Amino acid sequence: MNTLSDTLRKAITNSGYSIRRLHIITGINRETITRFLRGENMTMHNADKLAELMGLELTPIKRCGKKES
Repeated sequence: MNTLSDTLRKAITNSGYSIRRLHIITGINRETITRFLRGENMTMHNADKLAELMGLELTPIKRCGKKES
């Protein structure tokens, strides 16, 4: 199962954006982006910025036997 981070990394890699361009658009430090793409963590704030740029959205899925809140 892919994690949220894995999905975001894949989207960034497939986007064609350079690290420099991601930095310019989002304001996220280039080193932060580089470290994230190498497998390190980043803040949710920065992940949210990148996910929005990539057109990603977190949506709940229904699971058998689980009650919705």
